[in-house]
Amino acid sequence: MAVDIHWVFERRHESGRWVAVFSDTRLRDIASTRGLKAAETADMLAARELMRRNHAWFSRLSGQVEGCGDAPVLNPGMPEDAALYTRDYLAGDRAAQEGFFALRPMPFERHGAITLAEVRAGAEPAEAGQSPTMNVSQNAPRSHYLRRLSALFEQIGPRLEEEILFGRVRMVKGSKHPDMDEASNHQRLDALAERDGLLPIEGSTLRWIAAYGH
Repeated sequence: MAVDIHWVFERRHESGRWVAVFSDTRLRDIASTRGLKAAETADMLAARELMRRNHAWFSRLSGQVEGCGDAPVLNPGMPEDAALYTRDYLAGDRAAQEGFFALRPMPFERHGAITLAEVRAGAEPAEAGQSPTMNVSQNAPRSHYLRRLSALFEQIGPRLEEEILFGRVRMVKGSKHPDMDEASNHQRLDALAERDGLLPIEGSTLRWIAAYGH
């Protein structure tokens, strides 16, 4: 069973639209092109915690687990107003795949989403001497998962201010964002202008959308 976690952070734009600003594939791009130092910053290390290959972790995020009466941590389903980048990457036909993956497309499954406001509202404070980012057991209360997400989201915060994501995600080795890498100066200026229109990060202006697959 596939247990790779794929995700996108979205921020609300002043126009009311949601805009993709960071994803697991963008993290891989940064790590591969900017070197080890760029990949070892606090925000990048926290983001890597969200994509660990851990079936128990993801089962608890987006599905019911036997022996645990709590609801899934994430709200099931793909938001209808998700950014084009997010829909194409997590729920689209993934037409940018090549070779074997193009012949045998494997859609991502069990999409889920949650806003920063929902995370903060449901997070249980850590006990004295306990790290809020520590891993939790599969049957831990939902509030413990939200506590961990809240702490990780806070650490990832600086990365969510840097850029917006656009274009196709290529599911092959090498650069995952060819449209961004090959963008014209005009396209880059448009992206900067759109970034400047993002609302400040608050509870209702940031959300995380995840799915799992190969």
